[in-house]
Amino acid sequence: MAERASLKRQNTLVNRVPAFLALFLATACVGEDPKDQTVTIKTVTAPIVWQTPIFDQNVSRFGLSTDAPQMLLVSFEQSGLKLFDIDGAEVTPKFGSFFPTGLSGGVISKFDNTSLRLFFGSEDKADRISIFAYGNGLEAPTRLQLEPEISGGIAGVCSAPSDTDGSIAKLGYWTKLDNATLVLGEVRTSTDNKLTFIETERLHHDKYITSCALDGDTAVTGGGFGLQFKTKDSEAQSFDIPGVPVEMSYLESDDLNLVAMTFSGGSVYVASDNGKMGGVSFKAGISSQVPDEVSSVSLSSVGSVGGLPTGFLAAQSKTPTGTQIIYTDLQSLKDQLAED
Repeated sequence: MAERASLKRQNTLVNRVPAFLALFLATACVGEDPKDQTVTIKTVTAPIVWQTPIFDQNVSRFGLSTDAPQMLLVSFEQSGLKLFDIDGAEVTPKFGSFFPTGLSGGVISKFDNTSLRLFFGSEDKADRISIFAYGNGLEAPTRLQLEPEISGGIAGVCSAPSDTDGSIAKLGYWTKLDNATLVLGEVRTSTDNKLTFIETERLHHDKYITSCALDGDTAVTGGGFGLQFKTKDSEAQSFDIPGVPVEMSYLESDDLNLVAMTFSGGSVYVASDNGKMGGVSFKAGISSQVPDEVSSVSLSSVGSVGGLPTGFLAAQSKTPTGTQIIYTDLQSLKDQLAED
């Protein structure tokens, strides 16, 4: 990737995180729910080690596929969906004219011996969860829809690979009508070869949901109640946090389970299920600026980005010169968060 020099931007929104944390620590209190726990908050630095080129259109959101070779499904405000490789090179020559209001990570599944990448999303006024698919021979992402119909208007979705036999993916969603309940289940193929959602559990919250993320046996939700981790057959853990997450990504690992979140206004936080939390302060690279605003994030344990063998945090970085996807070291974030 061609490198070009750039100056580090000062006084950006993301680098005002330390001051915001100081204000929060001075005013934070434990929630009314006795299960709520306080979080330890610090600032974690995140040097930008790799990036895509700046896109030529405004980006609304992106999804990252979990399986190698990893790909980015990018949603552009004017033209719709297009697939890119992890370095930002085009995979599909044409756009898919779809404009999701929410977009989750992608998984790979086989249909009639053909591999498809499936990204799950929500669309305005839709009564089904959308699946944006790509496979060899397609010039643009196409759209499938998940059975059955869902009443109440789909507000948001989250997904993860499934290790259950016959299951294509794990999926969660909430609706505009019932915005305090996360419906969990699995995506499977029905006897008539339709993609179908099979509900397995419902997680009820005291207040509205704004984001969710899945990995392993854990569902993470954010909203007016703060942050909640719910692992199968275990009691939910709830934390008070300094804001309402609008996007999130979650990753389980042997050393530390980590969630990355964006808040309204574009700041980024990472948190663990043991109650530690950090405001992410990005540091500019040679060919990247510090973001003024981050809208979407995605965590990955796959070592597919320049010199990061244990994984990365991908973030949708908006600057005055445009939008690009930036990458920072996952292990460094974990190590800083784990420090006493």
